[in-house]
Order: sequence, then C-alpha cells, then structure tokens
Amino acid sequence: MKLSGDHTKLKPYIPYFLIAAISLSIMGIETHLPAMPLMTRYFGVSSSVIKYTISFYQFGMLAAALVSGPISDALGRRPIMIFGCGLFALCSLLICLSVTINSFLILRFMQGCGSGVAVTLGSAIIGECYSELEVSKILAQMSIIILFTPMLAPILGGYLTSYYGWHSSFILIGFLGTIIFMMFMRYFPETHLPELRIKLHIITVFKKYHSALSNKNFMAYALIYSLPSAGVWFVITTLPIVMMEHMGVAVTKLGFYIAGVVIVTAATSFYVQRVVMSKGTDVILSTGIKLFFMGGIATIFVSFAYPASPVISMICLLPFFMGVQFTSPAAIAKSMSSIDDAKGTGSACLSILRLLFSFLGSFVTAFLSGVTLLQTGIFLLFVACCIGIIAKLI
Repeated sequence: MKLSGDHTKLKPYIPYFLIAAISLSIMGIETHLPAMPLMTRYFGVSSSVIKYTISFYQFGMLAAALVSGPISDALGRRPIMIFGCGLFALCSLLICLSVTINSFLILRFMQGCGSGVAVTLGSAIIGECYSELEVSKILAQMSIIILFTPMLAPILGGYLTSYYGWHSSFILIGFLGTIIFMMFMRYFPETHLPELRIKLHIITVFKKYHSALSNKNFMAYALIYSLPSAGVWFVITTLPIVMMEHMGVAVTKLGFYIAGVVIVTAATSFYVQRVVMSKGTDVILSTGIKLFFMGGIATIFVSFAYPASPVISMICLLPFFMGVQFTSPAAIAKSMSSIDDAKGTGSACLSILRLLFSFLGSFVTAFLSGVTLLQTGIFLLFVACCIGIIAKLI
C-alpha cells in the first residue's frame, strides 16, 4: 500500500495510533465504572438511571458504526478519524461541567459517537496498509495490547474516584483524548487514496446492507457472534453496583475483580487460537454454547448459595466470558464464508449487530429495579437459550 504524500515512513506506526484510539474508547466505559454509585448521589437519580451512562455511550458507538464507514470511503479515513478523536476529547471534558443527568447523557452519546469511529475504521485502515498475512499478525498483536485496557482502566478509575471524585476519570480521558487528537492531526497519514474513493450513494449502501442481512446463514452466525454481547454488557453494567452496594466491595478493589476476568478471558483466547482451532469451527461453537449455559446456571445457583461472596460470584460468571472467546472466531469465519460478495459490508454488519446487542444488554438493566445476581444469571441463561436455538436451526 502506498500512502499519501511523504507519510510512507509512518506506516510502521499506524497500528500504534489505532491502539491508542481504540484503547481510549474502551477507557470511556471502563474507567468510570467504579464511580457509578457516587454518580447516583451526585445527580440525585436511581442506580437504574445511572446505567444509561453506558447505554448512551454504546448507542453513540452504534451510530458511528452505521455512518463512519461509508463516509470515510468517500472522504478518506484521516479526516473522519481526526473528527472522531476531537469529538471524543471535547465531550469527555464537557461532561465534567454537567449538572443534570440529561446533559450528561447527551454528552455521553456524543462521546460514544467519537469513540466509535476508531473502533469501526481500525480494521479497514490496517487492511489498506498491509498484506493479508500481515493483517492477521498485526490485528492479533493489537488485540493482546488492547486487552490490558479493560484490566487496568477500572483499577485506575477506582483510585481516581476514591481520591478526587467521579469527575477525575473524565478529566483523565479528556486529557489523553486531546493528546491523541493532536497526534492524529500532526502525524496520521491518509490510507485511503483519492483514486480509490467512491461516491457516497445512500441507495447503494442500503442495497449492500440488505444483501448481507437477507442471507439466512450469514445472519444465523452473525447472531451467534453478536448475541453474547448482550450478556457481557448486562454484567458490566450491573456488576459495579451489585458488588459495591450489595457485597461490600471497596471502590478501589473493584478493578482487581474485573482484571481477573480479563486475564482469564485473554488466556482463553490464547488457548482457542493456539490449540482448539485445529479441531474445527463446529467443535468450537459447540463448546462455547455449552459454556454460555454453564455461566448462566452457575450464576443462578450462586445467587442462592453464596449471594454475598464477590469471589465466588466472579468465578461463576467466568464460563460465559470464556464462551465468547470460543464462539467469536468460529462465528465470524462461518458468517463471512457464507457470503461471496459484499464482505466489507458483512464485516460492518457484524460490528453493528454486536454494538446493537451490547447497547440492548446495558439498556435493559435500567428497566430492572435493583438488579441482583439472580436476575443476572436468568438473563445470561436466556441469552444462552437464544443462541442454542439459533444453532439448532442452522
């Protein structure tokens, strides 16, 4: 890939730009998790309402996923990436001035729009700069580094909240976002050259989406890939409040429990990539679905047997998170192999569906007054049943 101007020398550093932007997007969710109980008192709202802070952020990411891809195909990746970074940084700082929950949620939506640009365009940018073999290697390396973010961000956020209040988490990511924005402005090259750009036609975009979404096999595996996100984000949204308010976990300790889940998830991903892949995608899918059921059933059991134990509660949730690492690579492979053309649009559909179910998983918690570990287990089991039914129908 020949980059524009004299930016060719920056090609080796492009993955690091994307790692920084995507990691910051994850920090936009994870850093403020320990502050959620404190924010309920600050804004004078219930814990159900404060959970919208995650839902609105994810809804913004979903909106960005829908439009940033086609727009960048027409205008180039660089200006859209710069706009996204700038919007994220600005909204992160403006959030600190919020005095009402309504203004806070509006800014969270806009902040999510900014962060969603990097998440959506990252794979496209890497694919334009490197060969197929290089892409696989680079994306794998990027994912390993990015996994440290959800492990460290809640720990950092816990200490910031404990000593400086909930505003401090947003000041930090706003400051980091400003630095990344300036780096993109100064150094990030254009990877989508003018001669490769296409005119933006809304009808053509809709036709491509319709072609992918009307493919039954594609949609079945796409749902198996994306549905678990509803369970994952249901847990992420409710976990801080359940563990701190009902189990007595200190705000500075919450991040360490989340770090344990991330470590097990990363180890599972490594195991799947290195060992289980040789057994075939059908075996991987079957194993992942069994783990989903185990996670839901174990959580329900623990809610009765050990309702106040944070350690046992986290352990019983692990199978569901491990199941995601089993099903994701297999479902992606099978969904993409089921469409002969419009693979780019198919990839976008996968991202959109996953973001949609992530949003729904966090959004539904707002309708449940005082979510408990039992309700969490029931929801995880419901998700597992939906996935199991879809797998049987293929």
